[in-house]
Amino acid sequence: MKSLKNAILILLASTVFISKSNAEAKSIWPSADETHAARIAAIEKALPVIDIGGHSKEQSLIDWMRELRVPGLSIALIEDHKVAWVRAYGVSENGNNGRLLTPRTMMQAASIAKPVTAVAVMRYVSDGGISLDVDINRYLSSWKLQQDDYQDDVTLRQLLAHTAGITPGGFVGYRRGDPLPTTVQILRGEPPATNVAALRVRTTDESVAYSGLGYTIVELALSEMLGQSFEDIVRSTVFDPARLEDTQLAADLPSEWAVRAASGHLANGRPIEGGWTATPELAAAGLWTTPEDLAKLIIEIAKAWNGEFSPLMSPQVAREILKPHRDNMGLGFVVRPRRSGWFSHSGGNQGYRAYFEMDAVSGDGLVVMTNSDVGQLLIALVTRAVAREYARDIRPLSEATSTSIAEQLSRQDVSRTELTLEASYLMRFIGKYEIQPDMILEIDLRDGLLGARLGDQPRLALKAESETEFFFESVEAQITFLVDHNGTVTELVLHQYGRDLGAKRLPR
Repeated sequence: MKSLKNAILILLASTVFISKSNAEAKSIWPSADETHAARIAAIEKALPVIDIGGHSKEQSLIDWMRELRVPGLSIALIEDHKVAWVRAYGVSENGNNGRLLTPRTMMQAASIAKPVTAVAVMRYVSDGGISLDVDINRYLSSWKLQQDDYQDDVTLRQLLAHTAGITPGGFVGYRRGDPLPTTVQILRGEPPATNVAALRVRTTDESVAYSGLGYTIVELALSEMLGQSFEDIVRSTVFDPARLEDTQLAADLPSEWAVRAASGHLANGRPIEGGWTATPELAAAGLWTTPEDLAKLIIEIAKAWNGEFSPLMSPQVAREILKPHRDNMGLGFVVRPRRSGWFSHSGGNQGYRAYFEMDAVSGDGLVVMTNSDVGQLLIALVTRAVAREYARDIRPLSEATSTSIAEQLSRQDVSRTELTLEASYLMRFIGKYEIQPDMILEIDLRDGLLGARLGDQPRLALKAESETEFFFESVEAQITFLVDHNGTVTELVLHQYGRDLGAKRLPR
């Protein structure tokens, strides 16, 4: 099921390529000693070899950035519980508005807000003001989680570990300047929120089901119990003690911070309209930061886990959040049950991808951030290049990642002729089309153009090249509508990545 979903994701894309001059722009701060400088040069020179269509491919970091259309990337390497070096490559935005990326250029870290939220919660747990194991509704007033059909209660521990059985999934963000929902509106699934409501859909601790709405429940509970904004709570409990100077938790950045931020980019390099999407779901996805600040944070956690003093948390708290709760989840962090002290997390909002990993035992870690929808492909190569150069644990590149890289490289810009069709004609295509029971492609009509939306992904406009064939201007995918002998639209076929996937039209 998962592989099919991944295969038909309508990736946001465009036709803008990163230029060689932009990609080669780089800076380093703090300066690296000769040992690290040589290793950095080796990493830059050649990322791991991958198989592309039966042929081995190895090339430099800059060449990979250009081919994958990733405008900017920054890295912080941690060695022996210290930031050994920080390096930035590329630009903050493709086009005339772009500036050289620096190590202090902020990007959205997206879901890495979740482990940050867990750290904030644990500060109050350790003080005795909050319990991890009581009904979450004790801490909620303006909204309550309905649990009528279940015998067990949902707790903070389960919400932090994604085992609370709350509606799974993430958020798509909002266009900057559009009305943003309140936290309660998000939980209720009420306009202007675009997500479904937060509901219990399974028994607690049944399985790990990644849930952004679960963290939004945590956000509301903490704010209502303490009578403070969530931003202020996290700043006083996490950002200030860890001395994070380039980090904000915000639905959208205020102007004085926005000038320091990199724009997000679609899969083919086009900047997102307005630079980025707004993310009012702060606990789940609202983190802006830099690799160095993230490195500072995870170093403090690792030091505490080792029993050293940290202004951020006690050793008991560090060991609690990094203890496996179920499968590979601790409290807010991804962990490895068979490798004590190792933790990580990734993040992905529209236009950005980020990742960190840390080994508290050795004191070695890595943070990588990009301003691209396909940045995770480059991150996979960079993490393995660093592991190879520094003799760290190297995990094989997954077949899915190799396939995704090959697909990204194989996309070609296709010149298409747009056909103008009347809105009255286009209305015949409006409806919901079922690819499979839990996968619905919705076709609608706005401003005289058809649009397609798959699940909770952003809506993409469709343009006609015939009376039944349509294409996405910003992605290499097409749709063909099929009609019966009466001229009624009965199904569609989605063409993408060389595959044809049929979808029956559902009754209205």
